[in-house]
Amino acid sequence: MLLQRYVGQKESEDIMIHYEFYSEEEVDEDYPHTIVVSDTHYCGENSPLQIDEALRIIQGMKEKGATHIEIDYHVDHGSYIFNGVELRKATDEEIAKETVEMSEIFNTEMKEKIEDYKRKIEILENELQ
Repeated sequence: MLLQRYVGQKESEDIMIHYEFYSEEEVDEDYPHTIVVSDTHYCGENSPLQIDEALRIIQGMKEKGATHIEIDYHVDHGSYIFNGVELRKATDEEIAKETVEMSEIFNTEMKEKIEDYKRKIEILENELQ
């Protein structure tokens, strides 16, 4: 069994790439044009995130115990969402605890179903009388 523990979420700053290179006044007065010089393999659908910010966020997740990271682009904000996860092989104790918890959940659900069926049977029996 694998153990997956959610460590937390961190959103990057909104990506306003022009403000990294120009003042607010320069951007407001004459929104800078971008000269794209790249090979055809770069799709460029999302805004690029500055590497230092990505590393800062990832390092923060690592310090909290994350071993893996999921990164999604947030279309509405123009930012990236980082979800940190600790992922490793579960210990025998963790497997035993999970087995007990799953058994308890199963038993509770089965008891609820039995009670529900008993109520339905009672309703049907009352309709026969």
